[in-house]
Amino acid sequence: MRIFWGAAALILLVAGCAPAPVPGRGDGVVLLVDWRGGLVPSYEVIDPPDFVLYGNGQAIVREDRDTDVLRLVEYRLTPERVQTLFEEAEDAGLFDDEDYSFDEQVPDGGTLMIVLRTEEREHVVEIPVPGLADSGARDDATEFAKSLTPSNWAASDFSRRSSPYRPGRVAVTYQVREPTATPSKYDTVPRRWPLAEPEPIHDGCVVLTGETATRAQEIGESRSRSTLWQHDGVEFHAWIRPLLPDEADCDEIEQRYFE
Repeated sequence: MRIFWGAAALILLVAGCAPAPVPGRGDGVVLLVDWRGGLVPSYEVIDPPDFVLYGNGQAIVREDRDTDVLRLVEYRLTPERVQTLFEEAEDAGLFDDEDYSFDEQVPDGGTLMIVLRTEEREHVVEIPVPGLADSGARDDATEFAKSLTPSNWAASDFSRRSSPYRPGRVAVTYQVREPTATPSKYDTVPRRWPLAEPEPIHDGCVVLTGETATRAQEIGESRSRSTLWQHDGVEFHAWIRPLLPDEADCDEIEQRYFE
């Protein structure tokens, strides 16, 4: 009987000391957190996730949740900090296929999405109506997501200082306002569009590069996204969104939201 219980204790000890999952190899996304609203303005549909971490330690973070402007910050995490994040994710039960469902129906309650990619597979966690009556697994997951604020971390967690994210490739989505359209809460006195446009502006998305992309991003970081612009007699809204390292074009932006 003593041998039986001793073996059981040893098994439990070994199981309890199992190493945390290892982040996936390569430079692809290994951790993504996105707080998604319910019914949101059109520009929020194409917003980047709140926190994206790549296998090379690059993290792109939206630290200001003011939805009227979009500013992203780039960090470089040490390999040790990346592994620690996966250990914290394991402590939060994010690799355990927990049930995060919510019994009540809450219209437009939003969703918290967490994606972790290990060497074995991808783990996707979706928490409907995050923050409402959270307890147990739901609370552990939301607290983990809230902890992803690198501006509050120790300097030793980074291999270099943070800086504004400037990818040199920016997507601009135009939404033309028809002259006969009823004014909405987003309509203001039109401002002159400061970028050169080789073609007439029409509904759709284009990718800008080089100095034009940098200038567009500066506009997006300083002007409200509800600003009404005017160019060659056309009034429109322009939603400016830097492309992430794993995004190639406008289509991938929308695919990320609806995946």
